[in-house]
Amino acid sequence: MTTLNTKAVSAKVTNVNVNETEWVIKGTCTSLPAEITYRKIKKYSTAKVVHSGNADHQFVVDTIEWNVVKPKKEKAGKVSFVCRIPLESLYLHKVTPHINNWEIYVILSDGKEDEEAEARLYAPAADKLYMEKLYYGDRAFLKAYKTPKGYLNITRREAWNEDTLKDMPVKVVDIERSGDIYRLTGMGNRKILSDVPAPFSSGILLKKRGRVLNKSLKVNWLNDYFWQADWVSSEPSFSGGFGTSTFISKQISGGFIGSV
Repeated sequence: MTTLNTKAVSAKVTNVNVNETEWVIKGTCTSLPAEITYRKIKKYSTAKVVHSGNADHQFVVDTIEWNVVKPKKEKAGKVSFVCRIPLESLYLHKVTPHINNWEIYVILSDGKEDEEAEARLYAPAADKLYMEKLYYGDRAFLKAYKTPKGYLNITRREAWNEDTLKDMPVKVVDIERSGDIYRLTGMGNRKILSDVPAPFSSGILLKKRGRVLNKSLKVNWLNDYFWQADWVSSEPSFSGGFGTSTFISKQISGGFIGSV
């Protein structure tokens, strides 16, 4: 394929959602090459998913819907799309044992191999890639994320190694203070913990920097995605200096930890 004016083509995601069967990605394309005929885009254009570490591993997205508005006089044309990526495809195309990151491209075509242009999808604002937009199944999770260069990627990560949790995305999104009490609000995915083979408790482990001193905070799950934990800062051992926090869940036989 000969790519036309690749730098001129831009494809930006406007919305990302995931359900039990597929990722649904909506977006728009701008700065189309003059060689691409608007009326042929709907018939010939498609999308593809490419492995970030090995471009030899890629697959075409069969289900993509196009909406094309032709340019008129001084009004520019508009091309939007809805791309549906089956979860099964991302699970089956496993290239490395633990982490597999996937890039997404739209391919604008005029029906001729020498008249095609591809554009990698730019991610929406980071705050739109909420933790709810994470799918967990078969002891692995799929999550959309924004790369340092602003592109949209989907990562597939193994959550478990036999009975030990290897990876669980969690983060603190808000800290409120009322007197000596700090309330931490965070995001995670409680469904991942459903594969714990024995009764468990989850919480936050505070570690005082430079000292062997830990403090466990019980986590209250508000729903499957948000949790809260309270910390009393007036406790003498934690009244000054710096500390780090870690999300921890304990099993009867041991424990596992994920970073916050």
